[in-house]
Formats: sequence, C-alpha cells, structure tokens
Amino acid sequence: VCVWVGEEGFSIGKWDAKAEASWAFFASLVLGLLACCLSANGKLHGWLRSRNVTKQSSYPSQWFSAFAKYDRVITLHLDDERRVLGWPVDWPPESTSGQFVMQYPCWINEDGTEVPISAEFLLIDSTRVKWVEFSPVSEGSS
Repeated sequence: VCVWVGEEGFSIGKWDAKAEASWAFFASLVLGLLACCLSANGKLHGWLRSRNVTKQSSYPSQWFSAFAKYDRVITLHLDDERRVLGWPVDWPPESTSGQFVMQYPCWINEDGTEVPISAEFLLIDSTRVKWVEFSPVSEGSS
C-alpha cells in the first residue's frame, strides 16, 4: 500500500532497508500495544469467547476475574469471625497470597451495624479471609 501511494501519489522519501525496518518496527509496536490493551481489559478474550474459540478469560484466575468484573463494595469475612466492609482498591491475584487494600473500611458488628474505622485505607492479609461477599449494586454506584 505504501509503495503504491509513493508511486501514484506523493513520496515522503526513499523506500530502502532502513525505512522498511523502521515501518516494520512501528507496525509491530502498534499491533503489540493494541493486543495488550485488548487483552488487559478482556475485550480480546470476550470476542474470542463469542466465537467459541475459547472459554478462558484474560485474567490470571477466577478470583482476580471476579474482582475485575464486579466493581463494587465488598465484605471480607475473616478467620476470627469478624467482617470488614469497604471498597477494594487493590486485591491479590489469588486467594492464597497477597493483601487486600480496602478504602473507607468499617467493621460490621454481629447485629449488622457498621463501625467506621478511623483510617482511609486498611490492608488485610488474604490468608486471613475465609470468603468475600460482593454487595449488590445500589443506585448511585458505578
């Protein structure tokens, strides 16, 4: 295509080995970045799933996929029977290692009342979490 444009239209310069290598590098960089973007946000695997090419997601595990898909407040049920409610800012790639970073955390008492914590963020070791509860989407949330 570029050769045809140069022959029929206008020429920017001589098409030699250096120009060919430069454009090949540029094209590979653009295609690589596009593939990364499509893979990172799940669109590539979503498109492949819609065509029955794969059943996999682009996320490293179902654990990570759940947090990436369901952007909402969560409740962490801890080993010592306490519960903490908050917005997950960061989460571990798997349930057996890493930490949760919770924004605007609050403890939940046995009667269901929320007790705010005086910190904006709370870091919780994922090995202390028995299970995670994703709150229903409420009006005004994203």
